[in-house]
Amino acid sequence: ITLKRSWGCQKFQISKLVVPPGTEITITSEPTEGYYFDKWSNGWTGSPLTFKLNVDMEITAEFKRN
Repeated sequence: ITLKRSWGCQKFQISKLVVPPGTEITITSEPTEGYYFDKWSNGWTGSPLTFKLNVDMEITAEFKRN
């Protein structure tokens, strides 16, 4: 999985993680002051979000200004 940083992101700890297929992972978005989490780039809306990673993917947390 590749995680990308977007405007309004407060913390960004890893950018790429390699795990075996079927591994359950949790990702969390944390907005900086003046922003709120809107959705992930694939349309998912939960944060934190836990899912099984079955294929290589790229995802970005999308934020909007308050």
